[in-house]
Amino acid sequence: MNSDQNDPSDDGAPPGAPRPIAPTPEVIAMVLREFNEEEVLAEIREIENGGGRKLEEFIGELEELARQMSEPTGSRG
Repeated sequence: MNSDQNDPSDDGAPPGAPRPIAPTPEVIAMVLREFNEEEVLAEIREIENGGGRKLEEFIGELEELARQMSEPTGSRG
């Protein structure tokens, strides 16, 4: 695809935003190894039944992950 063609993922992106980068086969394999469909479905059922977690319950986890991801690769734990 040349840079003049519209990428559907560009819709709604801010002007000048970089185009998404397709995941590598290694990243896809890692995600598939770690993905547990039954666990995800159980969590979806819990949310549908009103028992999902509130943001306040896991915002600390998200902040920690964001902090780790902002560190240089060599210092990630």
